[in-house]
Amino acid sequence: TVWNFFSQSTTSAMADFQGGSHILSKVYLPQSTFVIVSVTTGLVNFFISLATVFAIALFSGSQLSFLHSLTLIIPTTILIAFNLGVGLILAPAVVYFNDLENVYSIFLRLLMYLSGLFYMVTDLPLWLQAVVNLNPVYHFILMFRAPIYSNQLLPVDSLLYTGVLSLAFLVIGMIFFIRLSDDVALKLN
Repeated sequence: TVWNFFSQSTTSAMADFQGGSHILSKVYLPQSTFVIVSVTTGLVNFFISLATVFAIALFSGSQLSFLHSLTLIIPTTILIAFNLGVGLILAPAVVYFNDLENVYSIFLRLLMYLSGLFYMVTDLPLWLQAVVNLNPVYHFILMFRAPIYSNQLLPVDSLLYTGVLSLAFLVIGMIFFIRLSDDVALKLN
């Protein structure tokens, strides 16, 4: 669920930005609209998937706490900021590097395997655990697993790591997007 939200939002930010470029020459529209719409669409799908996860957790006998479930608002907000930041970096970059979508899909596959989706990270050698621990998506997954599957509060270290990283990506993405927006408009026309 978390992985799909990240992957879908960032990938469609590139595709929508490049695909919607013809609209920019006909109608005034802030270029960031394409990225925002991509993340919002991903968010809708994320909420639908999250509702399914909650239903499965409840029917499988999980001791799901309402209070712990409410804490998911925090990582969801941080994940939205992270996706926006990454999308704001990738969207204008794809205009300059046509193969970026293909390279990014390969990068996403590697990132997915380094996110602890299919295995317990604690079963890995220590050096590989350190590599996985650098992956922000791994920390987002941990933050969603804790209240849903373990009935625990959010891991504070993951919360801080993703919060700082998301803020950094959002600021860098906004600066990058603003600086390239004029050049992108000319290159697209």
